[in-house]
Amino acid sequence: MKKLIILLALFTIVLTLSGCEDLCVGSECVTGEGTGNSNIDTTIIPYMHINGEGAEVEREGVLLFEYESVDFVKYQFSYLSCTCRAANLNYWQVMYIEIYKTGAVKQISFGEVDAPGTHKYNAGLWGDSSPTPGPSADYSDGKYFNEFVEDYIPWLVGKTQADLEGVNLFKDTSVNSYHGLFNDTEITDAGDLIDDFAGSSVSTNNMLRAVKVVLDYHEENYN
Repeated sequence: MKKLIILLALFTIVLTLSGCEDLCVGSECVTGEGTGNSNIDTTIIPYMHINGEGAEVEREGVLLFEYESVDFVKYQFSYLSCTCRAANLNYWQVMYIEIYKTGAVKQISFGEVDAPGTHKYNAGLWGDSSPTPGPSADYSDGKYFNEFVEDYIPWLVGKTQADLEGVNLFKDTSVNSYHGLFNDTEITDAGDLIDDFAGSSVSTNNMLRAVKVVLDYHEENYN
C-alpha cells in the first residue's frame, strides 16, 4: 500500500509539471526560453563611420538584442569604432544601451550590467584600445576605458533624439571646422570634456553616432 501511495504521488507530480511549459521566477524562466526576445534575427542599422581624418563611410551596425520592458527598451548594438588600427585589430564594439519609452537614454555600458536579483552580465564589449590613440606616438594623450565610463558616457546618458539633433561630432564645431566638417548644433553642456577627449575623437564621434542611430530606431518603433 505504501509503495502504491508513493507511485500515485510521483504520477501526480509528473502530470502537474508536464502541464507547465516553463518554470518561472518573476518574469524570467528558470527552464525553457524567456518570454521575450525570442526572435534571433539581427537587424542591420547603417551609420556614418568617421575616421580621425574626417573621412566618412557608411558602415553596417548590427542590432544584436532588443527587449521591451514596461518603461524602457534594452538593446545591444555592435559597431566598428576605429579603422586606423591594423586590420587584425579591428575588433567590434558591443554597446549595451537602455532607452526609456520617453526617448531618453537610461544607461550605456560596454561591460557589466546588473540583472534582477544578484546576477550580473557582461552585456557589452569594449572593442577599442585602452588607452585610445592620441596625438603622441606613445598614446599618452589617449583615454583609458575607465575614463570613458566615468566621464564621457555620463554625458550621453539622459540625451534624447532631439538633444542630439545636428550634433554629429563631439567637437565645438559650430564655428571651428573638424577636417572641414561642422556640427549644425553647438554642444553647450560638455564643459572641458571636448578638450579632454580631443585625442580620442574617433572613439567619441563613433560612439555618439552609434547612440544616435539606436535612438532613431527606438523613436521609429516605440514612439
